Amino acid sequence: MVVAYSARAPVRFNPTTVRNNTIMLNFLFILPSRAARIQTVSRGGYWLIPPRVEVPPPSNGPDGSAPVSPAAFQECLKARYCYEQGSHVSVVPAIGYFEKAVASNPRFARAYAGLADCYNFMARAGFENPDDCYRRSKAAAMTALDLDDDAPEPHASLALARMCQGLEWGTAEAGFRKAISLNPDYPCGHNWLALCLLARGRIAEAIREAETARSLDPVSIVFAGMLVRCLFAARAFQEAENVCLDMLELRPTYPALEWLLDECYWHQGRAEQARQRLEYMREIAGLNPTKAAVSLAVFSGQPDKAIEMLVRLGGAVERAASIWWARVCAWVGDPPGAFRWLDCAFQHKDTGVLLVDVDPSFTHLRSEPRFETLLRNLRLRPASPLTPARSHTA
Repeated sequence: MVVAYSARAPVRFNPTTVRNNTIMLNFLFILPSRAARIQTVSRGGYWLIPPRVEVPPPSNGPDGSAPVSPAAFQECLKARYCYEQGSHVSVVPAIGYFEKAVASNPRFARAYAGLADCYNFMARAGFENPDDCYRRSKAAAMTALDLDDDAPEPHASLALARMCQGLEWGTAEAGFRKAISLNPDYPCGHNWLALCLLARGRIAEAIREAETARSLDPVSIVFAGMLVRCLFAARAFQEAENVCLDMLELRPTYPALEWLLDECYWHQGRAEQARQRLEYMREIAGLNPTKAAVSLAVFSGQPDKAIEMLVRLGGAVERAASIWWARVCAWVGDPPGAFRWLDCAFQHKDTGVLLVDVDPSFTHLRSEPRFETLLRNLRLRPASPLTPARSHTA
């Protein structure tokens, strides 16, 4: 079977649609340098101009055996489209599509890799029990590697699960580098390697990897967010702000970008600007109302009110936002509250806690013995012989 994409008439898409369709074309994993051409159109919008390419679908095994069926390939395209939306309501159907692809073609390695990505996302976003999700992710990634050890995606997916659940820093870095060696144009490999390096304080290397990921997919919100985190660690707040504003031109009401931009303003001592933007965007962007209310109290110079709100909410506060609550407590000078939420983030395997050693929000906590204990628990410091590190796995 030959898959062909012909460039008939260019079609105008909004930025979100361009992003999704570019990913669908790139899902071939064969011609990453021949993705759809995006051309800016006057008065806003873009043209998506797909090239004509004729290639056989991916196959598993060095001998070209087990070709991918058209049905499995189509299910994977739909799955990747849903996965890239980045929400619980979209990732759940993505899992369903990948499972259909596996049912249609049990030897389609990249369908298993897609399942691994979905379960990693569910764990990191706090949608489901993280240990259960990471176990499923590892199983899917290892199945993919058994079918095709030369596929870069499962190497990176397995490395991510090992890093986020097992804190296997060296093993994870090796896995990400293996994926990149197999496909230097695989942006997720570079992005996740940036996270691995940044967590261990290798900031300059992390920035290079994050910039590479973003250059490979310049309209990805996820890759832009990773670069912003790297720039935060380097205290390059103006550059981080520029990245946020650049991406907000594409996604003007994307909540994650709004929170990053507010954080940029806070670190630059521009609390009033953060307050004004948050007040304006809280309804337009559909921001989490609890998170917005507490953050507005902080940006308005009412730290006692912010702490009171967090205490009153108690266990009702979403655990998925625990790293944000830890930052809030650190900003308003409440170390006990910050450590309480950092411990919650550690217990629930919030990815944000992996960056605690380089996060500028926690600068004033670093002299606390509890901070060193947390770093040992994260295996970012050697374990003390008197107080062994706590386990991060179930």
